[in-house]
Amino acid sequence: MDRFKKNVDSVTETLKSVEKDLKQIGFKEPLVYPISAYAAYLAKMSLYGKDLSEDEEDDLNFLKKKIEVNQNLLLKLTILCRIEMPIEK
Repeated sequence: MDRFKKNVDSVTETLKSVEKDLKQIGFKEPLVYPISAYAAYLAKMSLYGKDLSEDEEDDLNFLKKKIEVNQNLLLKLTILCRIEMPIEK
């Protein structure tokens, strides 16, 4: 999701294509969710109390506001996709 261009790329079509590909290789009912590696990085750094640059803080606050609008979806995704990975100190 980090490289998708709003007016050029289609998230919906990409998700459908990925789901189709997964079915072709044997997954019966794959659950495919768009994610952002950058958003995950910011959240993880914040969660572990790591320093973020001013730009990263701004990006994190912007993403938090966007997420608030979709809290129910976020809760479902968190339950389905919870992965815990220790961060290096």
